[in-house]
Amino acid sequence: MNAQHPDTASCGLKEAELSPMVAERNIMAFVAYELFPPAEMTQENFVRFVQEEVFPSVEMGPYRTGEITELHLLTTRAAEKYLWVIKSAWVVQNEEGFVHSRTEDARQKLEASGTRISEQTPLYSEVATRVRSTESGVISEQAEELNPQPLPPGLEEE
Repeated sequence: MNAQHPDTASCGLKEAELSPMVAERNIMAFVAYELFPPAEMTQENFVRFVQEEVFPSVEMGPYRTGEITELHLLTTRAAEKYLWVIKSAWVVQNEEGFVHSRTEDARQKLEASGTRISEQTPLYSEVATRVRSTESGVISEQAEELNPQPLPPGLEEE
């Protein structure tokens, strides 16, 4: 059974090299850090710094052992602290170490800016998800109403 697993085709990993659970489905896992920016840094400046400096320095992958697929920055209404959520997929072993090593440069940038960083949270594996479904036609019809496109010559409405 050396067929390519759909989630590993881009990095050349064979299904036989994966654990049986990973080979069956795409496993999503999440870790997070609490971030406390310096008091003198505005929310706008901190968010811009994270988007322009921190996020691009994370090694997203894919790698033979997994990949980081998403980065999220969340905050409270008062914006005195933030939650940096890191989503990874099909990490074969040592998930916490995988994420920790791929975010090393980003965490160094945060620390150099004076941002305090909590310890990494335990790894949380996705066990259930519910996503609101949409009808494909409704969204495209709304988009067309908001951004009407001119009809090609000869097809104009009379």
